[in-house]
Amino acid sequence: MKSEETQIKGLRLEKPVRITEQFWPEGTVPVVTIRCITYNHHNFILDAIEGFLMQETTFPVEIIIHDDASTDGTAEIVKEYAEKQPQLFRTILQKENQYSSGGWPKVGKMLFSMCRGKFIALCEGDDYWTDSTKLQKQVNFLETNLGYASCGHGAHYMNEQNEILGLEPPDEYRRDFTAEEMINVHVWITTNSLVFRNVIHDIPWELNHVLHGDNVLTSLLGHHGPFKYLKDIKPFVYRAHAGGIWSLLSNRNKKMEQVNTMVGLFRYYNKLGLEKHAQSYYETLKFQMMKEYSTKEVFLEGFRRLKPRMPDLLRWLRRSPFRVPLRKVKHILFIYKNKCK
Repeated sequence: MKSEETQIKGLRLEKPVRITEQFWPEGTVPVVTIRCITYNHHNFILDAIEGFLMQETTFPVEIIIHDDASTDGTAEIVKEYAEKQPQLFRTILQKENQYSSGGWPKVGKMLFSMCRGKFIALCEGDDYWTDSTKLQKQVNFLETNLGYASCGHGAHYMNEQNEILGLEPPDEYRRDFTAEEMINVHVWITTNSLVFRNVIHDIPWELNHVLHGDNVLTSLLGHHGPFKYLKDIKPFVYRAHAGGIWSLLSNRNKKMEQVNTMVGLFRYYNKLGLEKHAQSYYETLKFQMMKEYSTKEVFLEGFRRLKPRMPDLLRWLRRSPFRVPLRKVKHILFIYKNKCK
């Protein structure tokens, strides 16, 4: 990376041009960093990259692709593109899978630190953008509306047969969200539509091992402003396939990860002394736990992670709308003491 003295900022073209046809002086700082994470996306990565390269902008763009030691040839495709367009691509091609080896928190921190753009755009390697004006429109909005931290648009949900099943988010969520709604994740945002200000430089340790990174990012962005839903951008394509990280989890583990996310956000805001936000996640978690009462491992995991609030939780079980009988409360406490220490 060039030193501060040799970096060139603020250059713009008179009209949008495809980013593969742009030529910028050495040392030019990108306005947007596209951040792409991929793993075993051999059948999909071409669409993702072509969605990046078709963007037409008046500003410079960089593309950072992190491949987590794919075994299906994904990394070779990424490398080939990077060799053809070295002015656009920066790649990290892992030799060891970081997700399975516990190194993912360091990867997340590294990727945030690598993003040089004023704004960051997200798209994973199995999804793809369909609108060549997407980045230009989103940057135009954020540069004109300084109070907003992020903006996004809709997504087409596609199955493994390449059939479009519908549009996300649902109608009631195709709207703007306040900063408060973002912080408490009372939102539905299609993450790979996001363009946001480069204001997050690290992930708090309480949230490092949360699989629902989308919720974490949404909550942290809420501290920097509201979200704008842009209706005039074509939906990107979100693929649902058996090889996705979330798809590979059992229903039990998905529920465990939901509890883990709520606990992490509760702990983070509790540590900061932001009681209103901590309490919001605490209440959400309690109801999540009760929804999963029949899945005892999930239910008890919530209790284990919230040990300091055990007396309050037990009182709540008696008085909540669920009206858990006293004998069941005692049974829960017995199991907790014997299995969740």
